[in-house]
Amino acid sequence: MLGKVWRDEPGDRTVGLALADVYERAGRLPRAAEVLSSLAQKDSTAFPVLTRLGVVTFKIGDVASAWQVFEKLGRLYPDRATVHLWIARCALKLDSLDAARRAFRRAARLDSSSTTAWLGLTRVLLRQDSLKAALEAVEQGLRVSPRHPQLHRLRAEALQRLQQFEMAVVEFLEAQALGDRSAELFQRLGNCYYALGKTGKAKQAFLRSARLEPKDPAPAYGLGLCYKREDSLAQAAAWFRTALQLSLPDYLGELYFQLGDCAARLGDTQRAVTLFRKALEHGAHKGAVYYALATTYDRSYRDKRPALRAFQKALRYGGLSPEALAYAKARVERLREQVYFQQGREGETVASP
Repeated sequence: MLGKVWRDEPGDRTVGLALADVYERAGRLPRAAEVLSSLAQKDSTAFPVLTRLGVVTFKIGDVASAWQVFEKLGRLYPDRATVHLWIARCALKLDSLDAARRAFRRAARLDSSSTTAWLGLTRVLLRQDSLKAALEAVEQGLRVSPRHPQLHRLRAEALQRLQQFEMAVVEFLEAQALGDRSAELFQRLGNCYYALGKTGKAKQAFLRSARLEPKDPAPAYGLGLCYKREDSLAQAAAWFRTALQLSLPDYLGELYFQLGDCAARLGDTQRAVTLFRKALEHGAHKGAVYYALATTYDRSYRDKRPALRAFQKALRYGGLSPEALAYAKARVERLREQVYFQQGREGETVASP
């Protein structure tokens, strides 16, 4: 019936909007867009027509065109917060974080009670590493919606990245109590507990994350770190191997490094060296790996030349902690003397009758 009326009266806004709604509900988005475009040609300033056209175009996946529609609406109706929210969504889809930040901020100014605006603004600021601004934004959102789980979680993430781990734990637990029981929440909670030295609670959180997302390597890696800190090296190695099986290429270097460190501390020097070399092949930080190789060689081999070379490479590549840096420098000086006398003795042995 609507289709027949539309054919008879193609410019009728009420009929056109109703027909477009029917098409949209039926999943026939291109037909809905055709009807709305026809209405927009008749009246290029009608708020309901342009809004529906922008939304339908966005749903179709033509985000650039949808953005143009909402930008036009933003010029025609600059005080409508919902328009700026849609501009922000389009900007995010097209990875324009600065534009998204501006639009979310404008929406929040126009409607300070909009939880959506504060959530969006906080997420963008976190992606841009503007941590203090993100914290300010999420606290504004919590004044509006004090029991919103995602706002508490975002506040926790900002605090975690600011290394305020105790406060972050409180916020993660609040988000959990309010209904956020996602794998990512437990992973982040585990990271905070680990940073605070609470390995028992960290393991509990990582295990819950692993049960929720069994294909994610991050919880297994976290469990490996916890068991390693507790000197349960066999269990640590088992979890690192699990993470290795699940991991993406970018993380292989770190996992091989951790497995190598476990093997070295268990006294399996040959396996440790093999794993450290795999870590280097897969892009692990060279300074840290060569330092681990150097200490392994130094502890296990009477010939100190491999240890000396590895310490020198560790110093060359850098990135060591102050303690490791001081130790490496001291060992290089000491090993130079030992290698010098070692080579001297070898020369005497060859020259003797």
